[in-house]
Formats: sequence, C-alpha cells, structure tokens
Amino acid sequence: MKTVMLVCIIKRSRVLIDQIMTGFMEIGVTGATLIEGRGMGQIVKQDVPIFSGLAELFPGGETDSSMIFSVVDEEVLEAAVAVVEQAEGSVLGTPGKGIIFALPVTYFKGVKHGF
Repeated sequence: MKTVMLVCIIKRSRVLIDQIMTGFMEIGVTGATLIEGRGMGQIVKQDVPIFSGLAELFPGGETDSSMIFSVVDEEVLEAAVAVVEQAEGSVLGTPGKGIIFALPVTYFKGVKHGF
C-alpha cells in the first residue's frame, strides 16, 4: 500500500480550514497538521520595504496562509482532494489563493496504520 503526503496551502480562512478538517475525518483521514505561515509576497511587502513595489507581482494579498499536512493512503488521496475542492469558499481555482499537491512517502514511523 502506497502512502503520500498531502499538502494543502490556502490563504487563511478559518471556516474553510474547519470544513476541510471535518471533511477529512468523514472520509477516514484522522491525522492532519495545520501550520500557519506567510507567503513570499507578504514577506516582500512587509519585511523588505525596498521591494514593496514588487508586491503587485505576487497574486493574493492576504496576510497569512495555512498549510495542512497529512500522510494518507494513496487510495484516499482523490477523496481528500475532493474534500478541499468542494469546501465552501474553496480557493484552489483562484491564482495566489491556494494550492494542493501530494508527494510520495518512502518512510515514516510513529503512526499506526490507518492514519
């Protein structure tokens, strides 16, 4: 059975994040980690004033992003992506608002099977 790390990065939206986490639980994904962060455009705009004029080159404009990480069986990946795409206010189709991708996991330890 292959496993993948699902990574979803979205502009902060508490309602959207709650819907995604709830949806994950409903399809059997019982473990996910949420990390708050800042995108490159926000860093350039706020922390490097000399480049503030370049901020327009980076789509979006919201201040923070949320990153959701979860290791899932490859068989669950499609359903997990559907949860994110179907969440109310999903931002995946809007440039600079959100992305989702999966990476192969070759090794992990400390998590019981079933995640």
